[in-house]
Amino acid sequence: MCKISIIVPIYNREKTISRCIDSILNQTFVDFELLLIDDGSTDNSLNICKSYKSIDSRIKIFTQSNSGPSAARNLGLRHSKGKYIMFCDSDDTVSVDWCKNLYNAINNYPNSLPFSAIITLDDNSNIINKTTYAESSCIIPIKNFFNVQVKGLSGFNVNKIFINEILQKNNIQFDESLFINEDLKFILNYVKFVDNLFYTNTLDYNYYVNLNSLSKSYNNKIFDKWNGKYEYWKDFFKSTDKQSYSKNLKTCCDQFLYLFITSLSNTFDKRNTMSFKDKYLYNKSIVKNSNFQECIKIADCSKENYIYIILLKSKIYFLVFLFDSICKIKSTIIKH
Repeated sequence: MCKISIIVPIYNREKTISRCIDSILNQTFVDFELLLIDDGSTDNSLNICKSYKSIDSRIKIFTQSNSGPSAARNLGLRHSKGKYIMFCDSDDTVSVDWCKNLYNAINNYPNSLPFSAIITLDDNSNIINKTTYAESSCIIPIKNFFNVQVKGLSGFNVNKIFINEILQKNNIQFDESLFINEDLKFILNYVKFVDNLFYTNTLDYNYYVNLNSLSKSYNNKIFDKWNGKYEYWKDFFKSTDKQSYSKNLKTCCDQFLYLFITSLSNTFDKRNTMSFKDKYLYNKSIVKNSNFQECIKIADCSKENYIYIILLKSKIYFLVFLFDSICKIKSTIIKH
């Protein structure tokens, strides 16, 4: 048995997979197996993987018809032999101490979920952002896990190390029916079986984003993503004590109310190809959504327009739409 199984799902990544594999093979920690899971690639990705397998015996290749990253990661989990599990995306790279730092963390703090900071870069490797939790390493009680969400580090599986026995014993897998929030659901299912979290303030994971794709991409149903996340967090809070539940739910509502409200304007983004009627009906369903209404009731709404909040609470979207339209017209007149 090796110490760590590293699982990399791959779909049509011939341009980035080499830099990903190179960074993993360059680890200072060497006792690992690298499971490359080809998810039915139609480009040269699989051949590139095979060329690496011929020069490093730690590499194992598994293939499947295109079924998505969750199915690919689950295939990797079924074949993993390591005591611990780590994940890496085929677009990204890791530092030479990525494995070592997380391995040391979980050995120093057994039955914990260690996680590290993340560097976000563009395609030219220019640093866009460094996402950290604290200035120094620290232990975090499970009941305070939502604080990690607030910092933007909870929903990634690539900056964490998992105990394989916990995953296998409790049949924790990625939900293959999901196309959003699958990582968060996997992690929230897992942390119910560990004692605490441990943050190591090392910048070991390099997350690459294509700024051009981001600016052109559009999700006309972003509310569904936020609503799903809210459901998963609320379910997780139920596993904490009563006092922590109330405190966490309040913090959660404070954050998600803003996301829910912005999703209303997102629907009417000019890139949305839905008909006006469908946009209107979709936003009408958002306003009536029970989680949205729960957030309005619990969250601190002092920073929002008082009249707007009252109208949202009424669940009458026509009035919300009318008020929003008047505000936009007023704003346009003032600018001119």
